[in-house]
Amino acid sequence: MKINQYFITNDDSISINDVDFSVNSIDKFKVYNHKNLKANVFESESNALIILGDVFNPYYPNYSNKDIGCELLKSKSLNSLLKQVDKFTGRFVMFVKINGAYYVLSDFFTQRHVYYLFKEDEFYASSSDKLLLDCLNLKLEIDDEKASLMTSNYFLKINEHWFLNETDWDNRLKKLLPNHYLDIVEAETKRIPVFVTKTSEKKQLEAEVLSALKGSVEAYSKRYKLMLGLTSGYDSRLLLAASFSLKHVIKYFTFSRNDTYVQRDVKVAKQLSKAYHLDYQSIKTTELSPEFISEYKKQFLVPRLLDKTKNIQWFWNKKLSNTIVVNGFGGELFRRFYKTKTFSNSISICEEIEYEPTELNINA
Repeated sequence: MKINQYFITNDDSISINDVDFSVNSIDKFKVYNHKNLKANVFESESNALIILGDVFNPYYPNYSNKDIGCELLKSKSLNSLLKQVDKFTGRFVMFVKINGAYYVLSDFFTQRHVYYLFKEDEFYASSSDKLLLDCLNLKLEIDDEKASLMTSNYFLKINEHWFLNETDWDNRLKKLLPNHYLDIVEAETKRIPVFVTKTSEKKQLEAEVLSALKGSVEAYSKRYKLMLGLTSGYDSRLLLAASFSLKHVIKYFTFSRNDTYVQRDVKVAKQLSKAYHLDYQSIKTTELSPEFISEYKKQFLVPRLLDKTKNIQWFWNKKLSNTIVVNGFGGELFRRFYKTKTFSNSISICEEIEYEPTELNINA
């Protein structure tokens, strides 16, 4: 079955009979989780909550999943719960019962995916589209345009996989977008309100962002051994600065492959590690083994073997315990990297963010 994944349903005829999966119930809903995925359950007389994965409070780094869940359970409304979740970091999905209604929400980047399907009064959701189809005993249905993408060298070898709307490979499935939550009773997605306090003071904003970053890294260190990928990019150097006071408990690393961009990353990372006396390792990757390729392909509807898949194989071979990797993405959100004129039309947007300007992406 699917490593580190979950499956949620209120369909009594569907179940996962696998020793690697556990199940928790809230009313008519069953929430299955793989043994590698944390599941914390919280219940009161009227509310209930299941946290799948890890959630951290950067303002209270010592808080555990249990501490956070107990506080969330006290919420009188969904809005008050969302306001608390707004400041959390981590990689998690929450199944929530509050005031007689049911919801699914994820971390704000939806790093832990939510693929879902409504079928009359029945609901199905999973972090794996493949697991969802397998549980429903459905074969993949894919239209011609997506089928052509599956065989495109641009997609298979170069471009990141991300459909630019809520679609998935199989049009029967939808994907929860970042900054949205799923209302199961209404069978629709809704945008999470913006709770952050507006400020015109740049220094105050910088201090708040830095405090959140530092608090996040400290919170991670309370539960796990830390590895932090170091490159020549803005994101990793920002995280290095934010984590500097904890550098003695962090192992910094760069995967070393033969392409130009990676060699530049290794060169810069070595200079940084020498200048700041970091516990640093340049990791030489190896060719993908037949055994790894076989296991890897079992996890996805459309598996891609990119050069950076060698990084995943390294972790798979090492089988590290109680360790997480801290990385950064979305730095453009902070520095406004893109120029306004490049967002003047759909084609220019696709080109700027390096997505092939197919009809599918242009329409999205």
